[in-house]
Amino acid sequence: MQRTFGLLTALLLVLTGCAQQPTGTGAGATQATKTMQQLADSTQEVYKLETPLDPELVSGRNRFVFGLFDSQNAFAANKELKLFYGEGPEETARGPVDVNFEEGVGDFPFYRAMIDFPASGTWLILVVESDGASPRGAGVQIEVKRATSVPKVGDKPPSVPSPTVHDHQGVEDICTRDPEDPMHQISLDEALENGKPTVVVFATPALCTSRICGPVVDQVLTVRDKFEEEADFIHVEVFADRGGKEFAPAFAAWTLKTEPWTFVIDERGTIQARFEGPVSPGEIEAVLEEVL
Repeated sequence: MQRTFGLLTALLLVLTGCAQQPTGTGAGATQATKTMQQLADSTQEVYKLETPLDPELVSGRNRFVFGLFDSQNAFAANKELKLFYGEGPEETARGPVDVNFEEGVGDFPFYRAMIDFPASGTWLILVVESDGASPRGAGVQIEVKRATSVPKVGDKPPSVPSPTVHDHQGVEDICTRDPEDPMHQISLDEALENGKPTVVVFATPALCTSRICGPVVDQVLTVRDKFEEEADFIHVEVFADRGGKEFAPAFAAWTLKTEPWTFVIDERGTIQARFEGPVSPGEIEAVLEEVL
């Protein structure tokens, strides 16, 4: 299992590293008409941008999450940011895209944006502070995939049984959270057929390589406290046992490779949202309110 958040730090070397002082490259051009190279040349690289490792990004609209860290490796919180992206340094930058800051999942605050990638391939991402005469920011290079095996918005996900307190289905422990959470009362296949929306989180608090499984489960529990009567909430462990050598059957059936993942599914069994890595209660609630 690969660590899914806070590891990928491949900065935009192709852009020769953002200049330490504005160079004036592209003078007269607005941000909307500058190339990615021109934007990078006029931006001081004072931050480090970290994303999930090998994120499941495909052509089309994607939720993009990242962390921003200063020179002391401290999280740079509450920054007013704009995001630009392009397929190469000489392509006109796409954007700006609005960036939202989330207070955090446990000790992991994060930023998120919605990006519409028109094609697969290697893409350059640059985030820039919105205020200040001398733009400051950071960049990263990512791969947008042609296809993904992870169930997508609009898909009918695999209807498979998941362990419950009544039937562990050979998975021990069915919950590695301490104390055990209450989201193991109904099997996933039953929930997908009972006419209620479902929120399912695939996570392993005790064995998590990303260190945010436990906090994400806690965020889902926060939403459950408000919507327990209207929707089913299910926590599926990643591994079949504490050894962490074999994926649990339900996790494997969904062809997931990283953790945590959270899905919101409507009453017809169709995925309405998927969240890779950190997610806030507000994000989940907004989708639930649309399907209830």
